[in-house]
Amino acid sequence: MAPSGAVCEIIEGDSREELQQFRGQVDLIVTSPPYADARSRHYDSVHPDNFADWFMTFHEPFFDALKPTGSLVINIKDKVVDGVRHRYVWRMIERLSDSGWFCIDDYIWHKPNPMPGYWPTRLRDGWEYCFHLAKSKRPFFNADAVRKPVGDWVESRLKNLGDNDLSRHNSANASGFGRNISKWVGKNTVLPSNVLSLALVGKNKGHPAVFPVDLPMFFIKLLSPPNGLVVDPFGGSGTTGIAALVAERNCILIDNNHAYCCAAHNRLLAEAGALPATEVLQEPLYDRAEMVKHLVVRENNEAVQPDADTTTAY
Repeated sequence: MAPSGAVCEIIEGDSREELQQFRGQVDLIVTSPPYADARSRHYDSVHPDNFADWFMTFHEPFFDALKPTGSLVINIKDKVVDGVRHRYVWRMIERLSDSGWFCIDDYIWHKPNPMPGYWPTRLRDGWEYCFHLAKSKRPFFNADAVRKPVGDWVESRLKNLGDNDLSRHNSANASGFGRNISKWVGKNTVLPSNVLSLALVGKNKGHPAVFPVDLPMFFIKLLSPPNGLVVDPFGGSGTTGIAALVAERNCILIDNNHAYCCAAHNRLLAEAGALPATEVLQEPLYDRAEMVKHLVVRENNEAVQPDADTTTAY
């Protein structure tokens, strides 16, 4: 449990099976699935040619778990095969779209500090996709929750407004698009773009692909209501859980790797201010109203008894 009262449950298992108990209850699924032919030491490796077929096995469990206003955010990047970009990512998105998902928007995670390297025909990868899909064309969307402070340019620019700045046509800028500069008067915040500039974090969190907490945090604030339920079906080291607890959302992390469940458990305690529960829950958390004062780790849908050497109930 976080100080706010929000709760995170960690389930060790296959998300395709575990999500069946949460049908119609989830506000947001935000995740970074294992990339094609990657993390083979930690997950079953999937060849790029087969990735879309593999991911479609999660389509129905994800779709059924979401509320009618729910969203799915997938952070993923493509792969270079024999010097050529393999488009398995877009094949996956096309398959999901054909299966009833609405592609609401494409976000870019820009990495200011990409991994170093040299390749004869390409440069360093400095960004990844974040696809926003939903069950409807009008999912829950709270843009005000992710507003950013207005840049310093506004104060200096607004000090000397001229007549030309009061109309969109006359204040046209060099790009050819006009803007009424006077509309910025009194504004302290602005909506962000769909390009998120967030630095990479080190691989010291017990997982080979840790994204920054601010990445899931952005989508959690944007696409789920306060006290809503967020799920990461490839929970990894728990980054989504940390973001959810800090944002005062309840969260379920699911992963089939025991070591990652342990790592997530430890990070939630250390980085999210999660507090130990007083007891181990004996029943699945079907109702969010029951999700109070507990950070629970489950294995095969059974509560794990406290043990100093394993992931336990907190």
